[in-house]
Amino acid sequence: MYREGIFCGNAFRCGQARGFKNKCEHPTNNKRTSSFLGSAFTNIDYCEGGRTAICEDLRPPGFPLLICVQGYGGPEGKDINGAYDLCDGEPPSWKKRGGSAEVSFSNSVCCWVLHVDVKGLLRSGFGGPTPIGPWEGGFTVVACYHTNSVVSKLAFPAPEMEYSWYETYQYADLYEEESGDEDYLIEGIGLLKRPDLVFLHTAAGERIPAVHVKQPGAQWTIIYSHGNAEDLGEILDYVDELSYQTTANVLAYDYVGYSLSRLEGGAPSEAGCNRSITAAWIYLTEDLAVASSSVVFFGRSIGCGPTIDLASRFEGAMCAGVILEAPLRSGAHVLIGNAGALVQHFDIFLNSDKIGSVKRPVAIMHGTADEMVPVSNGQYLYEHLSHPTIDPLWLEGYGHDDMPHETCFAYVSKFLYSLGHEFLFTGSGEELEEPVRDSQPCMIM
Repeated sequence: MYREGIFCGNAFRCGQARGFKNKCEHPTNNKRTSSFLGSAFTNIDYCEGGRTAICEDLRPPGFPLLICVQGYGGPEGKDINGAYDLCDGEPPSWKKRGGSAEVSFSNSVCCWVLHVDVKGLLRSGFGGPTPIGPWEGGFTVVACYHTNSVVSKLAFPAPEMEYSWYETYQYADLYEEESGDEDYLIEGIGLLKRPDLVFLHTAAGERIPAVHVKQPGAQWTIIYSHGNAEDLGEILDYVDELSYQTTANVLAYDYVGYSLSRLEGGAPSEAGCNRSITAAWIYLTEDLAVASSSVVFFGRSIGCGPTIDLASRFEGAMCAGVILEAPLRSGAHVLIGNAGALVQHFDIFLNSDKIGSVKRPVAIMHGTADEMVPVSNGQYLYEHLSHPTIDPLWLEGYGHDDMPHETCFAYVSKFLYSLGHEFLFTGSGEELEEPVRDSQPCMIM
């Protein structure tokens, strides 16, 4: 099932809402031109082999897998209106199902065109990153998305960014904005331009993006599951800093229905999140042969759902440890508190039921003033852990999106240090003397 929709932009950047200041110096010479030559497609490598999570899909990423042409009048309408599937290769093009019509980008006229035998060439009149929108001639091209339930729409408010944002994004320099300087928008390298971008396949065949940030001589690899109302493209600076401050490799992936997967037509769901983290796990432990005992799961907010799910399953039972930031007891408990038990049949991310099955060390941090996911959620999960862990970090006076990164990174570093020294402490209040790095800019080449 599909629903129709036209992509729209969204200026909200969750990384800024969480108080993160960009520390990375990224190249900004990634302006879009009228041609697709030199685009992000040249940065994508596809791997071949046996069972693998690495995506071998040759279709260009971030474009809708299915579009529909509708509203074309006249006798040629049956040859033009209808569904078009995304073709392999680049630049992107779509072929009509059961027909010969094709939508593609023309460098000669610098706009999208529709080739059809009976009509010749139809032009879009615009040269945007996708053919979505009203065309010359009075018809419209729309993207087709998988349908989603009302509950899922409320539970998974994925950001709705345009394709071009994932090439070169803009964000506000809050300091310059407050000073009254009109030139406070800063460009950063987008997800599609990242040299460490990889594409993974879930067990259901969905394609999801991930970035694999590496540190020289790193002992640990963190699988990072981001929070709600943000996607991978919005948290790149955070991921870079997490890797640098903890001296760990970080594989940050996106969920089905978020960022580029959303643009391709995917719809988010709990099952999709769980399939996504499993694809990240397979990529590390099977495709790259990373030892499972060196992999640490790190979930934030709703990302704690797939994190706990994998850690409680056989596949992830041999990970090194689990880190939870602002975890929820379950979706319903966040919305209606203890009354959530009454609607358990409709609940999602039942972390309270799964946390007892996690047999690896767990570290929990939570703000005591969190109004979105009250700290009682984190406290409940901590009280029901089945394995010794380090002392939780209850941050007095902090909410859901303003947890101090320096303090959180230091806590993560201490947890990793404790795993490496096989020393875990519970209730003693004893601290390890493993300092977090001084903040330094990192360069993405």
